[in-house]
Amino acid sequence: MSLLIKKILVMKKKNIFILLFGLLVTINVYGQESELFSGEQKFNSCKVDIPLTYKNKDKLAYTKGAQENKDVELVLLNYDKKTQKATYSFYYIVVNEVKANTFVYLETPESHNSNTKEKQVYFPPFNVKYNRFYNADCFLKILSENPELKEIITKGD
Repeated sequence: MSLLIKKILVMKKKNIFILLFGLLVTINVYGQESELFSGEQKFNSCKVDIPLTYKNKDKLAYTKGAQENKDVELVLLNYDKKTQKATYSFYYIVVNEVKANTFVYLETPESHNSNTKEKQVYFPPFNVKYNRFYNADCFLKILSENPELKEIITKGD
């Protein structure tokens, strides 16, 4: 009888170990953003976390990210899954408070740096699966150091 109990305990320990290992692997894989294209990891040091989805669940994160990157030129990268190509454009992110409402939007560099009251603003459709923000200076440096990426990434509008 005691041999049977020992075998059951050993089996339970193995099953628990396998279950814990499986959970850890699942959590690790789930927590990582998948790479949009080969070589995207080279831009990791330039990445700016602004999930600008305009969804209530993301509002705190994108507002915080926008405030931290005020007056910093950013690159918005858009990946097209069908063509497997990416385009990028330059923007500044702006946080505007109006009557207890917070608005986050993008401005073109020309508009942001102009002294006129009229501004060109942009509320982009943003999908965390296919769009990324990067620090512009860092992005351009990495892109210039890796010419092979220019086959995948081109400047947009």
